[in-house]
Amino acid sequence: MNKEHVSYELLLRRLDGELDADAAGAVGAHVSECAECRQRLDRLRALSGAIVASSAALTEAEPRGQRRALVAAMEQRAAARPRKTYAILAAAASVILVAGIVMKESPRPQPAVSPAPMAQEAFIALPYSDDSLSSEGAVVLQVELPRSAAALAGMPVNYSSGNPRVKAEVVVGADGLARAIRFLD
Repeated sequence: MNKEHVSYELLLRRLDGELDADAAGAVGAHVSECAECRQRLDRLRALSGAIVASSAALTEAEPRGQRRALVAAMEQRAAARPRKTYAILAAAASVILVAGIVMKESPRPQPAVSPAPMAQEAFIALPYSDDSLSSEGAVVLQVELPRSAAALAGMPVNYSSGNPRVKAEVVVGADGLARAIRFLD
């Protein structure tokens, strides 16, 4: 008991006189050597005194019985926690397993559809587009993006310019999915 600290339960049981002589002696010897456990015991004494004083003012009931009931309730609550933790961990594992199965079974992305014929060489095809989709009904939208978006696309980026954003044109198919992008700045 010299290398480890005494649990709060043992300290409370010592205060309440619920330990046998050997256990009480071992706890007392440790507390006399360990400053941290001595401080914990002093705090428990102060708290116990406050409980006794307040319970005596409110009722004639025995404070030890109330303390025992409080300790029993705390033990019951602590015993219920692991079950809840295991239930949460099991639910998380199930979600991860289902996500892995869905990702494994989902179709792989197809090569990108070539952009609208008006400026094919200037646009960068986006990798998640589908070859089998027609470019009929596609529109070109002008947007402003952070300069980091151009850097992610492999474009040279000048961060020293005053504007933190870059203008781009995006080819959007009739299905609403972006097919290609062209950076203007």
